[in-house]
Amino acid sequence: MAAEKKGVALKEQPLFLRGMYLFNRVIHSFLGISLVVIALLTLWLFMREICVTLIYKQKLVEGLLHALGTLLILWTVSELITTEIRYLAGHRLQVAVFVDVAIAATVRKILIADIEQMSLELRIFHLAALVGLGVIRWLLTCAVVEPEGRARQPGEKPPA
Repeated sequence: MAAEKKGVALKEQPLFLRGMYLFNRVIHSFLGISLVVIALLTLWLFMREICVTLIYKQKLVEGLLHALGTLLILWTVSELITTEIRYLAGHRLQVAVFVDVAIAATVRKILIADIEQMSLELRIFHLAALVGLGVIRWLLTCAVVEPEGRARQPGEKPPA
């Protein structure tokens, strides 16, 4: 029903705005298809890393950590696909998803820090970034915006 309301409002818009709306839909469709391709390639990379680790058994811990990092990338791509589906269905884009993606990327960096022989300063920087992202994510979950536009206070119950 929301799509019908948007369609009626869109027909009343000038030709330029309708063209921009269509172009935006095409771009987001392209992004969705690209995310599916990336997910398939990441899945292939994960399976390859597991097979190589199990067959050669030389650096088992390093191989499994790399595979775990690839799995985190796959989870991130899955979250982005879900967000793109919701956006194409007419829902608002949620900032928290992008913070979650940054958290997953930072956790991956921390996991493979030993393998990449990262300096202590860089490890501390990544840990500080993770703490900062965690605080931002917590703040986003505390200040949920209600449909009326008013921010709900932490601990406040949603209206019935």
